Amino acid sequence: QALYGNGVLDYSVDRVFTRVYEPDRGVDFDYNPAEFVHPAHAGESPPGMEDSLADSLAEITPVDSSDADAEKRYYSGVNLRRLGEFKFPVELRVEFEDGEVIRETWDGKDLWKKFRYLKPARLVSASVDPDNKVVMDANFTNNSKVVEPAAAGINKLSVRWLFWMQFLLDQPEFLNLFSFFL
Repeated sequence: QALYGNGVLDYSVDRVFTRVYEPDRGVDFDYNPAEFVHPAHAGESPPGMEDSLADSLAEITPVDSSDADAEKRYYSGVNLRRLGEFKFPVELRVEFEDGEVIRETWDGKDLWKKFRYLKPARLVSASVDPDNKVVMDANFTNNSKVVEPAAAGINKLSVRWLFWMQFLLDQPEFLNLFSFFL
């Protein structure tokens, strides 16, 4: 595909996200209509079931809500895109907060691929071709993404810009230049 054409090889990490997993609410597919008790007949028990209802209520144990919070899970995802026409298998490296690293392989034949994870730790970063094995990649800067980008770079540029603006405005020659045009 590269010998007789001018295909571009470029893969990118399009999107990374992580959020607290909440089980689906709504439709109960395990619902059995034979077990449904109408609210008007809630106090009554079917004939021959008087003793078994009391026994089943006695066997119910309360659920401790602190145990449910201890098992907090996160739903995380990574979307990869093929930006060029060149189809080539690539490797994906996904890193989580607890230090777990998952490596997956994508054949690269489709335009995009989604990877989803349900883990007890948050997703930190994802990178395609982490070992830089594919040297024909057109753009190396789009090969990785982090969930929470660092703000240090933009803060540094903003402070530098404010410094130079204040420096220029403090110069009397600079202000006289503006009064010349008025």
